[in-house]
Amino acid sequence: MLYVNVSPDSLNGIVNVNIKGKIDTIGNDILKTKIEPYLEDAVFQKIIINLKDCDFITSVGLGALVGLHKKAEETGKKIIFTELHKNVESIFKITNLYNFFNIE
Repeated sequence: MLYVNVSPDSLNGIVNVNIKGKIDTIGNDILKTKIEPYLEDAVFQKIIINLKDCDFITSVGLGALVGLHKKAEETGKKIIFTELHKNVESIFKITNLYNFFNIE
């Protein structure tokens, strides 16, 4: 199961997202439903996604993250991934997404 906690800060144009669980086929839909509205809202320019409690991502989940990243770039916004769980960091490195994504 995937839990997504979203904390928008409209004053600073930032959305903080904390993810807990696995980004799989079901989690993919939850994630996109929670994040996409902020990509379409002109108030928000940066989405910070904390992955410290996300211990697994399937290929479907990776596809969702890539799609969100591309949509953000197309709209002049930025998605930043922080505090990668060691399993997620390994997946990002194996798939060469570590250098594709903005990671802090």
